[in-house]
Amino acid sequence: MPKPIEIPFFGRRDELAELESRCAEPGLTIVKGPPKIGKTRLLKHFVKRSRAAGSRRIGIGQAAEAGGDVLLRAIKDAYEHWLTNEANAIGQLRAIHKQMKGKYISKVGTALGKALADFTGPGKGLVTALFSSLSKAQQMLETGGLQIPRLTSEEARDLLTILADGQAVPIVVILNQWEDGQDLDHDVATLQTFQNSMQTWPEVHIILHLRDPRFPEERNPEAARLAGTLANHPAASFLKVDRLDFETDQPSQERLTEWLQAHFPAIDSLEPKRLLDLIEGHPGVLEEWSYLSEADRSSFERLAEVAGHARAARSPEFWSIYEKLLQDVHDGAGRARLELAILAAILPLPPEAEAQRGLLPAILGDAPEAELVHLESMGLLRPENGVPLSLGHPSRREDAERCVLGVDPKRNATSGSLDERLRPYARAAVDRVIPALIDLHSADSWSRLAEETRPAAAAAAAAAPLVEITGASEASMLLCATTQGLFLASTTIDNPSSASVLQRKGSSSQRTAVCIGLSNAIADAGADTTRADELLAELRNLAQAHTDEAGVQTGLLSACGASMRAHRQHTSIVVARFNEATEVLCACPTDANTQRICVLILGDAKAAHAVVDEAGKREIDEVGRRFWQTYRAKWPD
Repeated sequence: MPKPIEIPFFGRRDELAELESRCAEPGLTIVKGPPKIGKTRLLKHFVKRSRAAGSRRIGIGQAAEAGGDVLLRAIKDAYEHWLTNEANAIGQLRAIHKQMKGKYISKVGTALGKALADFTGPGKGLVTALFSSLSKAQQMLETGGLQIPRLTSEEARDLLTILADGQAVPIVVILNQWEDGQDLDHDVATLQTFQNSMQTWPEVHIILHLRDPRFPEERNPEAARLAGTLANHPAASFLKVDRLDFETDQPSQERLTEWLQAHFPAIDSLEPKRLLDLIEGHPGVLEEWSYLSEADRSSFERLAEVAGHARAARSPEFWSIYEKLLQDVHDGAGRARLELAILAAILPLPPEAEAQRGLLPAILGDAPEAELVHLESMGLLRPENGVPLSLGHPSRREDAERCVLGVDPKRNATSGSLDERLRPYARAAVDRVIPALIDLHSADSWSRLAEETRPAAAAAAAAAPLVEITGASEASMLLCATTQGLFLASTTIDNPSSASVLQRKGSSSQRTAVCIGLSNAIADAGADTTRADELLAELRNLAQAHTDEAGVQTGLLSACGASMRAHRQHTSIVVARFNEATEVLCACPTDANTQRICVLILGDAKAAHAVVDEAGKREIDEVGRRFWQTYRAKWPD
């Protein structure tokens, strides 16, 4: 497959002017429109133009289900551009930090001070050090649900205040493809804090990229609803991005015609009106044409066919690509290639090229990297910006996902239930890749959740729904290990949360695995009372939200025992956990595993009884009688 032709930026004169006007004032703009209409292209051009003019500091973050905090990414992008492109930026940062001492409202000041003290290299290295130091400083779990800590509103405000340079430099932060993020509720809470206290923030304008509701059906309507809540603020508004209007933009029409005639022989002599009718103002048409072979670019019929699919934001070629890959397997070759093509369609991955590269050994397995080149030549992969497993525009990945997982019954009806024939290979691929992602690093590095480990954790955790969809078996058990790694003592603000995925699409079995992992993390916290209490509080939140799920309740019961075991010399803690275990036991199943946990708890109580004072012994005895009565009621024999 030839390399795509570079597409110049056409049109959008009015939209750019509107963005310029809105970003001159603090507030929020929600850029919305249908898929493949050019929203991301518009925003990236706006970033490029703003940076060239030097009129504002601007950052753009890409949301992804396995990609961490999009607001954090956008702010980090702005810092990287500032500290690597502006003269004496490091000196400015040191001066700003000195001026802000005593004014910070979060741990940003501590993190920045440490990063500056240790800094010896280029500006990008300082950015990495700053955000890594901030991650280590922020270890407290939020109390509103089972999720890993993210950038708080206070940290965002401090980081943006530094970025404003103390000179009222306007700041723009862009959250691109926001609806694909991990935790929209958290994002909305932070953005509402910004809206309600704009007078205490620097001059910041936040741009939210939002696709009109499409696929998956349970996701985008939620994003649209939450965006509507944000739009109720007086300093917020929508900016609708629709088809390109070449009729009223003669210079852009002339540039477009000239570019097309230079690259597409089939339309060299086409009248401008007929050409515009073929494109219908859809930038997606130009994108799809840019990937065509030289022969296809010379065929008007082929251009018209591709234009029709692009206008509908559909990629029907995936069905024929997967049919071909299946046929190769039936002919005795290419199974590894088929599994790789399936994973590219269904595995949530971080958006950065470097992070994906780090995961390739687990994803490829025994397949050579040359298979990626083969899948690119077939038209499946579009490795843009060095991202090896990219399928291009998100709508293409969604079509590939439809093809593999079978959420488009109409098309499957005409393709012999392609998803059913792909299902065994999808199951095998998921069962192989999740253990491989977890095994990328040693158990010790999981407990430390090092910088290079987090992308693997993200991919494994975000892949949780695939376990249920594909019927994978081995991978389900490993969700427990993944969660334990995610919740250990060195959690950071950039870590992924398997629970945030489970809240949307999770099943009872997945939540049970998460609870077991979290319970194990509590045991590993040992005598760190603060950490254990934070984790236990998170487990209680999940148990309260799913009171009818026995596996979740059993996980909480086990955690109570782990806490008693770690604090056997502290009578108050032992008694409190023993009491809680008695209450939880009522909702637990009468299976052998629960009975085993109860026996362990009784043993923990006995061990505590042996080391506390006489008053403590009496308290434990009193609570122990209640626990024993509840136990005997469940297991009379």
